[in-house]
Amino acid sequence: MSDKIISDISKSFHLDEVFKDASQIFTFKHANTEEIIKDCIFVFDTNVLLVPYQTKHKSLEEIGSILKKLVEEDRLYIPARVAREFASNRAEPSKRLFKTLNQYKESLNKVNIKIPDQPMLENNEDFRQLQSNLHKLKESIEAVKKSYERVEKNILSWNWNDPVSTLYAQIFRENIIIEVEKSKDELLKDLHRRIALKIPPGYKDANKGDEGIGDLVIWQTVLEIGKKFSRHIILVTNDKKSDWFYTENNQPLYPRFELYEEYRTYTQGKTINI
Repeated sequence: MSDKIISDISKSFHLDEVFKDASQIFTFKHANTEEIIKDCIFVFDTNVLLVPYQTKHKSLEEIGSILKKLVEEDRLYIPARVAREFASNRAEPSKRLFKTLNQYKESLNKVNIKIPDQPMLENNEDFRQLQSNLHKLKESIEAVKKSYERVEKNILSWNWNDPVSTLYAQIFRENIIIEVEKSKDELLKDLHRRIALKIPPGYKDANKGDEGIGDLVIWQTVLEIGKKFSRHIILVTNDKKSDWFYTENNQPLYPRFELYEEYRTYTQGKTINI
């Protein structure tokens, strides 16, 4: 049988592959988040690990307490692909922060408040007070500029020891970082199948340089974690693309049913919430 015929059959009957056991579509009870949250495993996507860069210090401390508790309970796992993507992207928040501060500092350099001497007002008390206040304002602006420079210097001193990276280094142990078990060839073959048949996740990133392999590697790791521990999972992500969620008017509604079904089948009846 030619490759084209095999490909045509796959496209025609891909629903049979996605929903292998049609009877379970009606009988399987999908557990909601409230039902599984006390005993499930949590898996974090890359975009979630980057969120704390936008939070205040108190919020960062609270996030750290939650993560530490989950790790101690053996209920938090990070796909190795997520760790690698975090390493690749964690400089971006610092770059944006540095750029923002630099823009504010440059705006101060454009401040030029000056009133020439006015001989007729030399003995005017209000004019003298105005000149004095202007002088104080200039001194304050110079002090602010120096403060900006000190903050920038502080950011430049970060060598992968920014507050978020430092927090993760204190909490994340090596055993919670999980490598995907499938080979690179198996993953690429699966990716091309999903792109051709528009099976989630990953096909929406087909135009990326890596063809969107990242989402698929993370998803395959989630499946393997669920099967290994035979547990319900909550996958925490900020991804809103339509190969993860049903969307309408660019608003994510709820996760794709194909993902629920694939996880249920792969883990022999467990539930995933996203």
